Amino acid sequence: GARGLVQDVIAGFFILAEDQYRIGDKIKSGAATGQVVDIRPRVTILRDEEGNTYYVPNGSLGGSVSIVFPSESSEDGEGS
Repeated sequence: GARGLVQDVIAGFFILAEDQYRIGDKIKSGAATGQVVDIRPRVTILRDEEGNTYYVPNGSLGGSVSIVFPSESSEDGEGS
């Protein structure tokens, strides 16, 4: 409902504000592992190695991203 929507948007704000991960990074959260292809206010979109796309609500990612593999551009400091 509305509570979940608000939770997802607030979590999305903090993901972006705290630079928890970036587009191009590979993340693992729960059962979903993939490259971040977009970060939207409500969802983070991941694509796995087989090309499957996952729309993960940001509220479910808040504090649950267990592994972040930075993209090469993140490691080089580009795109900051």
